[in-house]
Amino acid sequence: MALTLKFRKQANSALFGAVSVSATVVGGSTVLWAYGTGGVRDLAAIVGHACARIWTALPPALQVLLIASLVAGAAPLFLWISLALEQWHRTRRVLRSLNGRAHSLSPRQQALLERLKLVSRVRIIRNDRPFAMTAGFLRPTIHISTALLETLENDELEAVLLHEQHHLQQYDPLQLLAGRALATAFFFVPLIRLLIQRHHAAVELAADEYAVARQLGTASLSSAMLKVLSAQAGRPAMSALTGMTSLRLVYLLEQRPSLPAISRAGIVQSGAAAAVMAAPALLAHGAAAILAQAFFLIRCSV
Repeated sequence: MALTLKFRKQANSALFGAVSVSATVVGGSTVLWAYGTGGVRDLAAIVGHACARIWTALPPALQVLLIASLVAGAAPLFLWISLALEQWHRTRRVLRSLNGRAHSLSPRQQALLERLKLVSRVRIIRNDRPFAMTAGFLRPTIHISTALLETLENDELEAVLLHEQHHLQQYDPLQLLAGRALATAFFFVPLIRLLIQRHHAAVELAADEYAVARQLGTASLSSAMLKVLSAQAGRPAMSALTGMTSLRLVYLLEQRPSLPAISRAGIVQSGAAAAVMAAPALLAHGAAAILAQAFFLIRCSV
């Protein structure tokens, strides 16, 4: 649907940007390590030929700088993998606990799921808190609480299911998992965190767009959200608004929501982080080049 393309494209662009920046950090550190190693290797050959004592410790000392630059880029990659796997296992444990409290469907609910072709992808969970979520990574599933079913009218429930259906179709749980892990692993590059925040917001708005386009209006989804907020907070709905929910309601009230911006400060700080990471390798290469030209400084007495 044409309406869905707007925020879905922005979500994909933000995630692609975050992945590209993180890949540049890892790849750049490797390239810089290779670049610096060449100069240090040449210096080592000269030093080894000229002297076998004090100055032979110089190339290894410069090599430490290169290793520091490489580790700064590679360590976040392994941290990202570790965080993603940890979240994967944690989510599986939660889903197993939810599956143990499954609830059967009523005829009305069954008919709605059949119409939306979601019968095999929805589980009704016994819970007194109204919620709906899409969870799972390779085969995501929509989980809806019995409290939500009791709270919403049929058209409102359909709107919620359509919202979650879009998350399911786009494998958003997997994307969000990868994005959160990236933002945490590359914490020293603010641009990645800003892009992931933008991606998360665009993902939610894209799912809302999908539901609105299928229902030809915003009334059912906005009504469902307000009912859920009111039930969760135990007080008037508008007092329970938070950042993401507020952004979604702005869209559902047919206004223009603004996605989290990529600030100039974030870009500058990310550039500074890149410069700090590059400095050890560039320093090692420069020092090696200078000392290799000034070989007369690395003579020692017999």
